[in-house]
Amino acid sequence: MAVSVCVGQGIASATPLRLEIRGHHPGIHVTRHALTGLNVLGQSLYEPLKAVSDGADLFVPTGFGSIVELDASTHATVRVFGPTYGWWYNVFAIATNGTDLWVASGSAQPIIAIDLASGAIVPGLEPSASAFPDGAECLIPVGGDIWVCGQNRMVEFSMSTGAVLMTLTSPSYGFANSAFAAASDGTHLWVLDANGQTGTGAVTELDLAGGTLVRVTPTLSQLDSPSSIAADPSHVWIANCATICDSSGVASGNGSVTVLNAASGAVTNSLSASSYGFNGPIGISDDGTHVWVANQAGNSVTELNSANVTLSQIVRSKVDGFDAPQGLTIDGSHVWVANARGNDVTELDESTGALIAILRGENDGLYSPTGILADGTHVWVCNIFHASITELNESTGALVRVVGLPVKAAFSCDLASSGADIWVVFQGVDNFWEISAHTGAIVRTVNGAKQKFEYPVAIAANASRVWVSDGYRSIYEFSAATATRLLTIRGPVHGLVNPWGLTLDGPHLWVGEAAHRSVAEFNATSGGFIREVLGSRYSFVDPAAVTTNGADVFVTGHLQSSVTEFNATTGALVRVLRGAPYGFRGPQGLAADGTHLWVVDWSGNKVTECNVKTGSLVQLLRNGEYDFYEPAAVVLSDNRVWVANSGTNSVTEFPST
Repeated sequence: MAVSVCVGQGIASATPLRLEIRGHHPGIHVTRHALTGLNVLGQSLYEPLKAVSDGADLFVPTGFGSIVELDASTHATVRVFGPTYGWWYNVFAIATNGTDLWVASGSAQPIIAIDLASGAIVPGLEPSASAFPDGAECLIPVGGDIWVCGQNRMVEFSMSTGAVLMTLTSPSYGFANSAFAAASDGTHLWVLDANGQTGTGAVTELDLAGGTLVRVTPTLSQLDSPSSIAADPSHVWIANCATICDSSGVASGNGSVTVLNAASGAVTNSLSASSYGFNGPIGISDDGTHVWVANQAGNSVTELNSANVTLSQIVRSKVDGFDAPQGLTIDGSHVWVANARGNDVTELDESTGALIAILRGENDGLYSPTGILADGTHVWVCNIFHASITELNESTGALVRVVGLPVKAAFSCDLASSGADIWVVFQGVDNFWEISAHTGAIVRTVNGAKQKFEYPVAIAANASRVWVSDGYRSIYEFSAATATRLLTIRGPVHGLVNPWGLTLDGPHLWVGEAAHRSVAEFNATSGGFIREVLGSRYSFVDPAAVTTNGADVFVTGHLQSSVTEFNATTGALVRVLRGAPYGFRGPQGLAADGTHLWVVDWSGNKVTECNVKTGSLVQLLRNGEYDFYEPAAVVLSDNRVWVANSGTNSVTEFPST
């Protein structure tokens, strides 16, 4: 008997995937996007947290808020659904009947219903968020309905209409603290009140025929930070993670599994870690014959015999690829295990436990990309998580390589090209790097400690010079050939207190200055100070991103939600773009040519195109099909626009109009 199981485990963070084109290299699936010429390239499996299968496809929520759909037979990526569908970073629960996919994402957020044939949201199929004001923790499909657990209530709604059929609230039904997880054997629903995942918990049994209460088993002392529940006609199985799985990460025990008699609700077995190989059991699934338990801390899976409650085997070979397994599901012939730290999914044969495959999804290194550069042949993207540089073929979008860098973490990153080499700086990291544009090899690491950097934030380059903006008072000039420091420009006399954004335009170097609320201009060859453009009429508050098309200079005001344009020759103000119809809500990066000005709006999850000559709005491109979520940077090249989406770990490419 197929049994519905829900692991009530909040998902760690980090935007609806429709049909999309992704980076194409061995193992990466390519699908056609509905918008002609639109490509979305991105990494799939990152911190997979659980898995749900309908037999044909596997749906895997990830740590950055996306849901990856994989073909269960071929393992190819079918598509990726992201938070642009309307959910938060955290996907708390998913469920499918093979026709639609339901997604729950936490406090005060609606459940989203997606038609799997078209990939479109189906309005009206999901219940109102008012039915579960404190958010949903689990989704349990039973027949043609879905049960939702959340906080102190259970809600039943119709899959076909979205109508709420029943709402059960505490204290009558026993889930006074947190209806955290639930499981069904087809006729009964078992609800786990996890008591905040600390200490003991309670179990409520409901008759699915009318939602009537069968019994409440309160305050079970055998439960120890219970994390998930499974059920079959004979037994109810509860995985107790102990304190291994709580937020402190401090282990006081290895966890256990508590077994209840499904007929009486009495505890029949308490399975200990020492005998069954449990080590942080966090996910559990049962098909009536086999019970499978994911051991998060032990990097293993335990199989139990459901009939006689005995150990069948402990699967923990290194070849199985378990790395912090978070959740698992059974589809009748396979066991799918989501490895949160391994960024992959392990597939096992359900009858034998033998390894079938490890699904690693797409792996183009796009982890929170915040900087992007195009050199005419390749597009270079810098990623602040798992610090790296992703190189893409500009013509095809195919992955060329990923270059890893020895950086733990940063708030942002920036790229520049000197022709033969690519230069990259990570905000607040002392060193910066030179990478060969031909081979991807690291040419050299420039030691920032020796240069006495304080807080490098931006970089610009041409064939002979490299300029680094140090957020505290200084601009440094280096030789592009040798990385030897040639010049240091420092101090308020040059308009430098908090220099931030940089851009080069032939002989001119433009620097956004946060403290002075100005833009400073220097001679890019000699470093000589030319002028400081400032004054209230320019509306500079935090001029972080600066670009130019040769005739004018464009500056974003993230806090002011504006873009300022001034004449590059005279410094005269041309215009300030803000308010309607632009709708800026935290513009982050921008790019311009002789016709177009493109502005990425980090907070607004959109890209704005303006006429560069008149400043008039041309169009607003919102997330949706474009997968914009926290877009951080944009670049123009060969009539194409490339946008780095830090919130979806993706890059969107589309034609410039």
